[in-house]
Amino acid sequence: MRVAFALACLLGVAHADKPDGIADVESREANLESKRPRDGITASLALGFNITFGKSLVGSGPAGNLRLGHVATRDIVITIELMRDSALHKIAMDTTVSDNNDGLFIGAQLYTTRVFWLRAAAGLDVLTKDANLGGGGGMAHAGIGGLVGGGLDIIRLGYFVLGFEMTGMSSITSEGFKFGLSWCVGASYY
Repeated sequence: MRVAFALACLLGVAHADKPDGIADVESREANLESKRPRDGITASLALGFNITFGKSLVGSGPAGNLRLGHVATRDIVITIELMRDSALHKIAMDTTVSDNNDGLFIGAQLYTTRVFWLRAAAGLDVLTKDANLGGGGGMAHAGIGGLVGGGLDIIRLGYFVLGFEMTGMSSITSEGFKFGLSWCVGASYY
């Protein structure tokens, strides 16, 4: 009987389950000073150029994006962002106007590595056709939109990051479907 009890104890000890990988990493870092690359509130500004395609709308022009976010996990940032892309075109020999596509989106940014990220967002979109470059003019068409993008953090200086990003923004308004592809240089703080 004692031999059977001793064997049962040895087999039970020898067959311990492996610990959860995430719990194991977190427990090792519990008392350490955080060296996470992202933490708390984030802010990003990206400026560049875009190409826009749509029903009765083709052109290229400037693009910009302003993102505010909050770090949700080690790899995910929840974002709210303003995005604008413009398609410049001439309506007369000396008059250049812009078709502006403005979006207010809520989404998430996922870091797949320490320096490469992907993002997606959805929300409201407003297309203003034939706006004068000095402001004013044009008729606004509201609708829904979304975007997907990716980026690469090139230089990190403390909490500041400089990188490149590419974004595809699409929307549906009363003017039909539009798609813009933009390439930007971005500066972020987190």
